[in-house]
Amino acid sequence: MFREFVSMGLLPVCAATSSAPVAAAAEAPSGQVLAAFALYTQNQDSGATLNLARVILNGVGQTCPAVPAVTGMQARVNPDPRNFPITVCEGIYSSGTPVTVPGSSLALPAIPASPKNVVVFGDTGYESSQVRDHDWVFPDLAAQAVGQAPDVVLHMGDYNYSGTPGEIEVDGQSVQVYDAGDNTTEGVCRISGGYYGQNSVGSDHPDTWATWKSNFFDAAQGLLSAAPFVFLRGNHELCSRAGTGWFYLLDANNPQLGRYARQLGCPSATNPTPTVSTPPYLVALGGLNVAVLDSTNACDSGLLNVDDYVNQFALLKRLARDAPEAAQTWLLSHRPIWGVNGVAAVGTCGGDTGAYCYISQTLQAADAETQLSHTVNLVVSGHMHRFQVVDFGDGDHPQQFILGNGGVKLDALQPTQMTTLEIDGRKATVMGLREHGYMRFVISGAGWNGTLLGVGGKTLAVCQSDRNPMCSE
Repeated sequence: MFREFVSMGLLPVCAATSSAPVAAAAEAPSGQVLAAFALYTQNQDSGATLNLARVILNGVGQTCPAVPAVTGMQARVNPDPRNFPITVCEGIYSSGTPVTVPGSSLALPAIPASPKNVVVFGDTGYESSQVRDHDWVFPDLAAQAVGQAPDVVLHMGDYNYSGTPGEIEVDGQSVQVYDAGDNTTEGVCRISGGYYGQNSVGSDHPDTWATWKSNFFDAAQGLLSAAPFVFLRGNHELCSRAGTGWFYLLDANNPQLGRYARQLGCPSATNPTPTVSTPPYLVALGGLNVAVLDSTNACDSGLLNVDDYVNQFALLKRLARDAPEAAQTWLLSHRPIWGVNGVAAVGTCGGDTGAYCYISQTLQAADAETQLSHTVNLVVSGHMHRFQVVDFGDGDHPQQFILGNGGVKLDALQPTQMTTLEIDGRKATVMGLREHGYMRFVISGAGWNGTLLGVGGKTLAVCQSDRNPMCSE
């Protein structure tokens, strides 16, 4: 099923264990369980949906614990023991009740038979300009979501902001970190050979476990124990940024998923083809099929890696066709296919001189080639630091939810009020809010009811799949 992706050379070589000296973390004894969680993935041979349990232990080279309901528990390859002085253990997991990890108070969540209560977060990390214990609301929102007993949590990516600066020093020289063309001033999307990244040789700011722990795991553990996750990769998890941690901690690939399956890792920034995409996959959740796309290397306001995304869209279309029959299918992508932003915020937007830029133009080009969007009911994304809904309202095209308001500092709202625009050649109603929050969807047959919830449980918006306009404040 996934051989096409292997043959295209899009899978990187597994990361090798470094011989760098290792310093044990001072705040916890070696072997202590630092985090435990479950994630959905897909068997690459049979296409069956699987669950993985992951347990993070303090210290490198620790012995993985024997955990009830977990088979084949083994350590993942540590790509950078100096900056990740931990051991990540994983195995195939299946339990209808929570399972406590031996020697700790942390529990793996129950795996529901048919999830109905779906919680969605996006862009949850905190920027260095935010005061962690004052301006960062993700810990409160995550704790609040636990109380709603979610069956599954979908995270749209961008877990780590304070550990992923836009500029770094490499051997004393200030350089810009590659971000798939989005950090260019003229909306020019290109990469030719190597780039500068946080993990380049001589960088003063490599990716570390400490920033991942501070930005995500400390705040999220209650939610991680409450429900299994589907993790998406965001642009802050590019290999030029926190890609090292992404592939070690959260990426769903491992050798237990099929004959050609393996743990993935980042190539060197000096490699002639230094970018890498995780192969798309689909998980069947009873009446809901969820198709997962790695859109990190798709440029927002221009074209980059379009052929790669045409291949990925085509493979997702095939996976959706071959998936177990379900009442509805959602496409998850960190970058939206259709998001509305002001041209001033993204440069020239590929030469567009109008008031708005519709992103991601790379993904729109891939969809025009494959018509993937015609086979799904909803597109769910993050990336833009606000809440936004693009509702085509014609029954032939999926609505686009953007949930990039999970904790990071919010961006200005574009457009500022409910507006009808022509997007990708079709009329659409666009609504947005500039408030922190997360979405709770309740699945009902071929439809759903959704509530955008803010700090303190405040209802910010109410949405319904069969209503026009779909959402109201």
